Amino acid sequence: MNLKQLYLLCAGLGLLLPWLEFLPFLLENGVDLGLFVNLLQSNPVIKMIWADLLLTGLVLSLMIYGDGMRLKIKGKGWVIAATFTLGPCFSLPLFLYLRESAAERQYLKKS
Repeated sequence: MNLKQLYLLCAGLGLLLPWLEFLPFLLENGVDLGLFVNLLQSNPVIKMIWADLLLTGLVLSLMIYGDGMRLKIKGKGWVIAATFTLGPCFSLPLFLYLRESAAERQYLKKS
């Protein structure tokens, strides 16, 4: 398995594993945003994790935008949107996959 394939596998796991943990909440409560926000504010540990994820998402989005512009990576806007909807554990390996693909294309153009 090459690095590009490994990034794609990690993106799949980064999408699947967190949502498998979230699925019981959705099945029990539906899309109850009020309850979701209340639970996010229920204790200091969850608030810390939430703040960490938001800051990680912001920094990751800046990196995706900057590297995406520099390397002319297509789909970077979708990856930034995925950062805040599906999570950084999905969007980071997806971006790394796209970056490897762009690097391969640039290498092939130079050859």
